[in-house]
Amino acid sequence: MALHFLIGEAIACGTAKSAKATKQKEAVTCKRCLGVMQGTGNGGRPKLDLVYLTIKVGFFPEDFEWLKSCSEPMSLIIREAISIHRQKLKSTKKKIMPKNRKIITITSNSGGSGKSTTCKNLAYEFAILGKKVLVIDLDPQASLDLFFGFIGVDTDSYSTQLFEEKFNGKCNPSDFPIDDGGLLHLFRGSSDLAKTQINLSGRRSRERCLAKALKLVPEYDIVLIDCPATNGLLIENALAAATHVLIPISPEEKSIHGLGDLLAELQSLGTDLEITPPSLLGVVLSTRANSTTLTSRSAIEDLNQLSKSLGFQILPGIDEYEDIRKANGAGFPLRQFRPRHPGVIQYQTLSNHIQSLLEI
Repeated sequence: MALHFLIGEAIACGTAKSAKATKQKEAVTCKRCLGVMQGTGNGGRPKLDLVYLTIKVGFFPEDFEWLKSCSEPMSLIIREAISIHRQKLKSTKKKIMPKNRKIITITSNSGGSGKSTTCKNLAYEFAILGKKVLVIDLDPQASLDLFFGFIGVDTDSYSTQLFEEKFNGKCNPSDFPIDDGGLLHLFRGSSDLAKTQINLSGRRSRERCLAKALKLVPEYDIVLIDCPATNGLLIENALAAATHVLIPISPEEKSIHGLGDLLAELQSLGTDLEITPPSLLGVVLSTRANSTTLTSRSAIEDLNQLSKSLGFQILPGIDEYEDIRKANGAGFPLRQFRPRHPGVIQYQTLSNHIQSLLEI
């Protein structure tokens, strides 16, 4: 049995197979796993508890392809097991805030601009480079649950807890049910965020609640905040907590024309709250691959003019490939879903550019 690659019931029922083991036409065994497995079930069939034990062997990106071929129930079991096990193994060392921590709020003035997709793929790219990354989903629609493979995974790590009046920093953001080296954590979105926004209206310093909470969650190099499409106190909290803002935008006239209003809102928020407004990293243009329509060209020309007049950067863009949407639906970053896809290079270029701007 290839216990080094296969987990729990997947070993016994054969629903998952290691590409590496199959290629060698023989099972790759792990003595540590076999030691754990002895006496764990009738006829050597492992119990489900073995899921939590065999994960200690570890995962490797090049061997993670097999999870995509698992049956859906088995895939959910394995994803949940990874999440639970990693939480058990979290360090008990004193949490220290990195000196150069960056909090990036990803927002836009319209839906469908690629905020959540950008957030997901950037988070994974930063983690690959060894950064410890926290993702906060403030969207009641909770798109990142689907995009990161959390559908069917039971956790209580929702972003609503960051807005609780008695929040004391004792929290367990979810480990990602993907192979990320344990560097990615998520506070999940939920429909309860709509209630949270209403409750914030009666709080003192209501726009600063998230900023105060994040001071109690210090151990991350980068925090990415995914915002809802509609304005309100959740977005104001995200902007007030941020050191930087990233704006994905689609090449449509209404999006381009609304950009100036969004930038003005950033400045007015700083004035109203008597804080230094977050720095604008720039605008990420999301276009259809090989798009040459007259409307797109006109919108891009307008964006170039606006960037010159208002002084913001247009960052390396992302093409809207169909495979990016498929990766979202499958719950994987594009780099894991299609490692050689041209979109992977685009996200890598964007993340490298952002890191150079942030000097991290």
